[in-house]
Amino acid sequence: MNAESVWFDIKLVLFAVFLFTACSPKLEIRDDLPDSAFECMQYYTPGGDPLIRTTGEPLPPSSFLTINDSKSALEWRLALIDSARRSLVIQSLIWRTDETGTLLIRRVLQAANRGVEVRMLIDDFDSPNWNRQAAVLTLHPNIEIRVFNPFKKLRGGWAQRGFELVTNLERLNHRMHNKLMLADNRAAIVGGRNIGNEYFGAGKTLDYRDYDVITIGPVIEELSDSFTVFWDSVWSYRISDLPKGEADAEKIDSLKAELDRTVLDSEWLNQEFDVEPGDWADRIAAAKAQMTTAPARAVFDCPPPEEDQFPVQTVVTLNKVVEQVRDEILMISPYVIPLEGFHAAIKEVADRGVTLRLLTNSLAAADHTIAFSGYKKNRVELLESGVTIFELRPDGDMWQQHRLPTSKAKHFSLHAKIYIFDRRWVYVGSLNLDPRAVHWNTEMGLLIDSRDLASLIYRDFIVDLSPENSWRVELRTPDSDRTGGRTRPEMVWISGSEETTREPSRGIIQKINLWFFSLLPIEEQL
Repeated sequence: MNAESVWFDIKLVLFAVFLFTACSPKLEIRDDLPDSAFECMQYYTPGGDPLIRTTGEPLPPSSFLTINDSKSALEWRLALIDSARRSLVIQSLIWRTDETGTLLIRRVLQAANRGVEVRMLIDDFDSPNWNRQAAVLTLHPNIEIRVFNPFKKLRGGWAQRGFELVTNLERLNHRMHNKLMLADNRAAIVGGRNIGNEYFGAGKTLDYRDYDVITIGPVIEELSDSFTVFWDSVWSYRISDLPKGEADAEKIDSLKAELDRTVLDSEWLNQEFDVEPGDWADRIAAAKAQMTTAPARAVFDCPPPEEDQFPVQTVVTLNKVVEQVRDEILMISPYVIPLEGFHAAIKEVADRGVTLRLLTNSLAAADHTIAFSGYKKNRVELLESGVTIFELRPDGDMWQQHRLPTSKAKHFSLHAKIYIFDRRWVYVGSLNLDPRAVHWNTEMGLLIDSRDLASLIYRDFIVDLSPENSWRVELRTPDSDRTGGRTRPEMVWISGSEETTREPSRGIIQKINLWFFSLLPIEEQL
């Protein structure tokens, strides 16, 4: 089952729950929190410049290197794992058990075997197969794995999980969308990617266009703190404390053999990557010479203390940057479902003379048709508010940069979350422009103050906006309506000299799904 069909079923369940479920059980608060649990809100500064400390001092500079292609994204993750000598911290929404996910977890196990202390925090929503492996991995003395906001009763496949979701939606609707890999508290990768073939150019259904940065320097301390916040929170559970979370000691050898078979028997994985740990010293030294130095901060949501509260810190911080913008904003988000008040806020920014451009998925490129339905309802108003919209093509020329030769994917889809303000400030992280990102998910990223880096990332994405890779969407008044009577603007998709008034899609089934989802009042859950 592909990702879209899984989410089709999940979202229908969510909708049914909202219609037929009046209440849900409260979160069972853990009572084993350490006394030193990090005070998350110390990073939350409602007033002032988001890149100035609460003491009034500017943030010290850190160094950054961008990762703009899928193969490099996997290679740099392997490099951080292989180079770790003391500790390895990993945080992710999704960890697939496919070839790339298995390659990475095998390298994590090899790092633990040489004495590296590993802590992994994975959201529990979309990783039922991962949990079986995780239960065995935690038998290793150097590996501890926790899951965020777990399913507690029925920890099998989606048939069982769906039942618990229906009966416990208010709690299970909160998800951890953060993505972080941190080695030895010295180097980190932050961005939009989960772990799985489609995120590294080797998808079976689609390949994602995503983006990461590698960073070293003082901001590492903040990234480490952000992980501690979640690791110690009441929402995170040791997998061994959950049903089916215990494993027999002898299973670690059979798991190692299983990981070896998957990796060593994969012809394409061996063609594209070094499947055994290597020496990355030369590549790391070359990367350091190319890094951009600039002040930055880790921006992350505090996990909500109660299940009926929302995490808001990331959005509030970015809003402070928007208030300072004078010239332009480039917004890159695969999902765009405006919250109440968003259109008015966008219009106010546009009325200040700020150029607003948005890159998102076309219907033809969308991975989740249901999410696109929320965007479609708001698209006209976005255009009328002053936003120039570009929608990614599913077959653009740029796809070749983001897929491996052995990819079996049928189309290309945007997954990066990037916001560039006046080509000075840039946010790289996990935040989408949708209600789920604000109300239900926790998010994280890096906010960097650098004209050089912002311009570099801007150049990386200006290619995406070209006619070879995206449609520009416009509202036009048909000639027949210009002579009088009621004016009814029509939507036009433009790519070079080509124009169409028909929504680009992957076929009639996708359009039927879009029509059906558009009937449902579920934007707040998307």
